[in-house]
Amino acid sequence: MVNPFKTPFQNEDQFAVDCQNNGSLEPQFQINRRRNMPIVKAFGQIGYYLFPSENSYDQFKVKGGDFEHLSAEGMGVPLLQFVLRLPSLGMVVGNSPTFVIFKFLLLSTNSPPPAVQHEVVAANGQFCVYKVPFCEIYRYKSFKETEYRLVFPFGNGLGHNCIMKRSFANRDLYTHVGDSNLRWYVPASILYNRDHYKLQILDDCVPSILDDPELKKKKKALKKGRKPNNITIAHYTRTFRDALPHKYAKRANLYVGERADVTSYGIENVPWTTQLLACQGLLIQYVEHMRRKERSNSGSGGGGVGS
Repeated sequence: MVNPFKTPFQNEDQFAVDCQNNGSLEPQFQINRRRNMPIVKAFGQIGYYLFPSENSYDQFKVKGGDFEHLSAEGMGVPLLQFVLRLPSLGMVVGNSPTFVIFKFLLLSTNSPPPAVQHEVVAANGQFCVYKVPFCEIYRYKSFKETEYRLVFPFGNGLGHNCIMKRSFANRDLYTHVGDSNLRWYVPASILYNRDHYKLQILDDCVPSILDDPELKKKKKALKKGRKPNNITIAHYTRTFRDALPHKYAKRANLYVGERADVTSYGIENVPWTTQLLACQGLLIQYVEHMRRKERSNSGSGGGGVGS
């Protein structure tokens, strides 16, 4: 079936990433490949799944969502699940996460289970799939800004927390990974109802909303007479979303540039930075869904099947 959301001039080439072996970049951003990760809505469920590749999602659909035939690579299994977390009685709302992202782990049946709270999703004679908490997201709103704090309190993510922040003036989201300042940039967001975010490593002369006033001043001085060289490392787009509702419907794609020695299509061997950016992409999916819902409720359009 032809996807009505895609024009003949739209293809994956427009979502290219900058593959650079630049000594000034952190090692994880010296990209040598691009990963395409579908974001999927399950009918009747609140939240989203993210798959490590289109191949994996296709296998999941063929099996009807059944994990019975497990492989060592973890094909046909989602990597992450994004869930809205409503505070329960007795929880302090300000100290409880707004969203939780779960991760799916594939372990041998001979291996001990994860050391954190877990749920057994599937098992056969060789492998077992566990679902474990991976990322907690806390949302804070002020009159001028919205801030999201992504906390990784478990396993390998411990200590790799990050912030995503936007002003009410535009939709761009500023963040950081390691020592690099990043921006999820929406091209021409004022003129068009775009659903494309481009993740860029900001040139050292480009101010970030996360900078303190003194650093912003220094960067503005550096920027005079200089053309910034921002490096594109990822894209979020709804261009290839499913046209009609299904039991499992693709809502968006996340294209992430990564540094990897091994090409993997299942949930095994996904680089840590890719997993972190996948969490950010899932948050963007929810933020965009709510933006379209608000526009629809206000009579501006933008809701419906593409949400």
